[in-house]
Amino acid sequence: MPSTRPTSFEEPTIKPGTRPNSFEEPNITLGTHPIFPQRPPPTSLPNPVQEDEDVELGRWLVHTFRDILFNIRRDQEAGKNTRPHLTVDLARLNQMRRLKLQAKLIQQVLHMRYHMTEPKGWEDSLEQYINASKEDDFIQTFTQTCVNKGLNDPFVITTENKGHRALLTTLLDTIPEEERKADGLETITNETFAPPVEPVIGNSPHSTGETRLETIQKQNKEAFIKRLVFSLVGGVFLIAPMWLMVLHNTTYTALISTSVFVTTWAVVAAWQLGDPINVLSTTAAYAAVLVVFVGTNTAT
Repeated sequence: MPSTRPTSFEEPTIKPGTRPNSFEEPNITLGTHPIFPQRPPPTSLPNPVQEDEDVELGRWLVHTFRDILFNIRRDQEAGKNTRPHLTVDLARLNQMRRLKLQAKLIQQVLHMRYHMTEPKGWEDSLEQYINASKEDDFIQTFTQTCVNKGLNDPFVITTENKGHRALLTTLLDTIPEEERKADGLETITNETFAPPVEPVIGNSPHSTGETRLETIQKQNKEAFIKRLVFSLVGGVFLIAPMWLMVLHNTTYTALISTSVFVTTWAVVAAWQLGDPINVLSTTAAYAAVLVVFVGTNTAT
């Protein structure tokens, strides 16, 4: 005799193939389960999540990033060469991919919200988005490292570099002239673009010219000035209270000067340091130095 089990609520029949997952899901009637309360159906539902690339999203991304990925710049100052400088920013491609994955994940979340089913592939989309975010951090760190070492940015292709200019000239020549006309690039020759600012060293093309070289020199100079200022300020913060408490060897002078200098040091540390732990540790270390000096001076 077939066995039957009692049910506290009626279980609807789910047709095969209506669920996006291959595993069997529990049959739950909305409104009778405490986790899935009954709600009125929305007036309009978003389109189902598409596994293929969204054409409209792709068009929007291309329209948004086209001038950033491929930039055409002409000097506007009088007496400057008006031939164009071309720049291809490869790092923006990863930002474009990350934005595309964001849109896909949002679309999948909306599908979960309004269809109350789990769309296929959301785990893969999330994993791809995490990897794209990690790669974006790597690109920024690696680029900064190259700039600090005086090397070229490997993610920037520019006609200010002789090798890059030859590559761009060859590839642009494969584009029909009618399509290049809107950018003012009807004729593609070695004289089309502005010449590299720096001369070629040896037989190899040198880097991007005065902008990159001047940027590196400026960064090194600013870093040196910053280190120098910090060393001078640190010396003043140590020497000034020492002179003050030695020349005016009183309890009130020691207490007031220590309080003022420690408070000022804490403000400067909070302004320059981003981590609260570093602010607290440096302030505590400075206060400990002054306290030791005050105790030694008072005992003497």
